Amino acid sequence: MTPSELKAHLSIEHRICRNSLGESDNEFVDQYVEALSDALIAEYPGARIDVNLDSDFCNDCQTFVTGRGDGDFITEIRENVNVIANVVWDRMV
Repeated sequence: MTPSELKAHLSIEHRICRNSLGESDNEFVDQYVEALSDALIAEYPGARIDVNLDSDFCNDCQTFVTGRGDGDFITEIRENVNVIANVVWDRMV
């Protein structure tokens, strides 16, 4: 399979830790979740994307990626998702 075909078969879940967003109000947080979801959909068309807010106590955001690629491919996608999340955050603040 080509990289594009592999990306289309991904399942990406990104859990945003509410504690890591500081004093951001709920409206801003909702906008961030939506902007990040849109960015991931644009980057990985065809993939199942789930971006959600983890309101339980946590110290860090978590990214879970499953798909047909090997371990290196999945790790690369997970790292790229985190980069995209940071870029979206930086654009909004």
